Order: sequence, then structure tokens, then C-alpha cells
Amino acid sequence: AGLGGSAASCVAALVAANALLDAPLSREALYPYAIEGESASSQSRQGDNVGPMLLGGITLATLTRLVPLPVPDWLHCVVVHPRQVLETRRAREVLRDPYPLSTVVRHGAHLALFVAGLERGDAELIREGLHD
Repeated sequence: AGLGGSAASCVAALVAANALLDAPLSREALYPYAIEGESASSQSRQGDNVGPMLLGGITLATLTRLVPLPVPDWLHCVVVHPRQVLETRRAREVLRDPYPLSTVVRHGAHLALFVAGLERGDAELIREGLHD
């Protein structure tokens, strides 16, 4: 219904399989596999849903990195669930013109990395955010 169910399923399967390994990977190391799993489900290579599922909380997710963001304890979330189903794949299909969703998401991710880098004083985040 557009609330991240495919990402949650993908991440749950990865985390469960990872727990069975003799040398489990970190959550960050699972991220590229989570993106691939979500891509198979939604036909879109985005980390916006699987990133927060892996780390919890609010997470800036680009194709190559996860940046956990602090959440003020006074901030709350309310979810209203209409009795409609809108698959992620179908929702993203309408976002093709005039720019493909992947271009918009990539640009937004770079801006977010830049702003997060400024806030944290992290030159690496700033540098990565300056890709245009």
C-alpha cells in the first residue's frame, strides 16, 4: 500500500539470512543487496525505503551510502492508511516526465549529503554532495 512493505520484506530476509552466516555482514554491508532486492520488487534502484529499514530511524540513503540522522525525541509520526493499494512500482511510473525519478532522487541525495556534511562538519559528505 505504499508504506515500504516490499523494502521491509527484503530487509527482513537479508537480516535473517545474514544471521545464519559464520561471519555476518554489518547492516551497512547488506545495503547493496537490499537495493538489489528492492529493485527486483519495485523496478527502481533506490535506497529510500531499504536504508531506514536496515538502520532504523531516519536515514539518508543514496545508492552508495547510509547516513543515520538524529531524530529529536519530541518528533512523532502518524500514518494514515487509506483503503487503497498503490504499489511502489506503479507510483514511480508516473514520475518520468520531464526528468526521470532516478535523476531527481540522485540530485536530492547529493543535496542532502551536502547539507548533512555542513551540519556535521564532515568534509567527505560535503565532497560527495557536490557531485552534480
